[in-house]
Amino acid sequence: DNTNFVSKYLTNIDTIDTLKLDHILMIGGCNPEPFLRSIIANLEGKVELSQNIKHLLVNMNLALCFELKEELYLEVFDKIRNLSAISMEDVKSVLQLSTETTKSVRSRGEERKKRTTKLIAYKDFDDILLDCETLSDITDALFDGKFTSMFVVIEMLLFIYYENTSVSELEDTKMFITRLEDICREKKCQKVSNEYLKMNINALNFSPLAQKVQLITLLNEIKNNDKLSTCYENIQVKRGASRDVSPRGTKMINQSRVPERR
Repeated sequence: DNTNFVSKYLTNIDTIDTLKLDHILMIGGCNPEPFLRSIIANLEGKVELSQNIKHLLVNMNLALCFELKEELYLEVFDKIRNLSAISMEDVKSVLQLSTETTKSVRSRGEERKKRTTKLIAYKDFDDILLDCETLSDITDALFDGKFTSMFVVIEMLLFIYYENTSVSELEDTKMFITRLEDICREKKCQKVSNEYLKMNINALNFSPLAQKVQLITLLNEIKNNDKLSTCYENIQVKRGASRDVSPRGTKMINQSRVPERR
């Protein structure tokens, strides 16, 4: 908990250099409470917003503040609303911040309402993998409704890059990403979690795979695409018994086995 550390440095907000404020935000921005309490304390007896308070409001993650400390967030804006000499420019700026925060919180709420757990049978999963040889096979299977999760897309990518050593030369990865976006939007597919992607990217850094640079680049593009990935911890659950297949010399990054091609 960095509350005491942050609070100590924010005791006299108005005298702190904005560069130092930015450093404090980088260190403790994930814990909004000391920032909100310091802003409330600073506004006591004030009639207008100081430059440093405006700087904090613009650079803080206000959506996170609202979600974690709603009462303190509302108290901040109540105090701002009651400032007797606040400028019209600052009123407009604060209103814009409030509106953007509301939209962001609503958007994040809608994201959470989506199903974050998908079930897929082992047999179905193996069948999908065994029929997959190209990037087009992945998007075709997704479009046909054989699965509705970006987790499966990632596992299929790992599979074909290990199975097909020339896949990066055969297909346009930018077109692949574009088609994924279109299908995921139309089918309302489950997004893959950023943490899951990071795990695979980190593992690939130590992989002997010849095409690992191309695959890492593709996974990073998916990770940085909010239409395909999410910061929320979505999961995929495989149900049913796994096939008893012979071990292979090459393993998938995040699987202990790879289904054997027929």
